[in-house]
Amino acid sequence: MSSSSMTRPAVQRSDESLVFTVLTVFLVGAAVLATLGYMYWRNTQTQEQQRSEQRIYQRYNDYMEASERSAARAEPAAPEAQPQPQPMPPTPAQRLLSHPGVTPGPGFNAPGVQATGLLIIDAIDQAQAAEKPRRR
Repeated sequence: MSSSSMTRPAVQRSDESLVFTVLTVFLVGAAVLATLGYMYWRNTQTQEQQRSEQRIYQRYNDYMEASERSAARAEPAAPEAQPQPQPMPPTPAQRLLSHPGVTPGPGFNAPGVQATGLLIIDAIDQAQAAEKPRRR
């Protein structure tokens, strides 16, 4: 009987060992599956975020291209309307010196002389322009 009593505790230990092994394998398998599931979920979320960002960047790029196209369409219209930059208006001194009835004297550069001279030649030119239709 001594031999049968020895085998029996070994059988119990192997049953306990089997249960322990099954539980360990189950828990390790569950942990592996949970980790793989989490990694899959995380990867899916990352891909969705990247797609969303790409859509946002694409919309922004489309907006910028449309803005550039509309600006490019608007730019040619303005230069065609004004093919040449406007020349700088002549200074009062240049206007006075180009008039045939003006001869500069010693006080030509004195304050107010050129402004007064412009008013005088403008009045003379207007009077002469008004006088021409009467002569006809």
